[in-house]
Amino acid sequence: MTNDVDRMDDRGVRHRFHLDPTAPGRKVDLCSEAAQALIARNVKVLVLDTSVFTPSDVVPTIADALPDPSVPSAPPPNPTIPQGT
Repeated sequence: MTNDVDRMDDRGVRHRFHLDPTAPGRKVDLCSEAAQALIARNVKVLVLDTSVFTPSDVVPTIADALPDPSVPSAPPPNPTIPQGT
């Protein structure tokens, strides 16, 4: 994900890495580099620019990009047992 550096900076210090004023910009650059490295290796990557979307906008985008599960999440209905076996 990419993000607006000022927006990340406005969130304030949450851990020691936030004390570095260059950290938000470095984080954006590192995420971009990681995405490009994965794409170059034919890994499916969803790149989202969160500087223009709110979290409530991003969540459905991520959900829509997920593949359908290969197995159903609900158990099948009770199987019928053939008579006379």
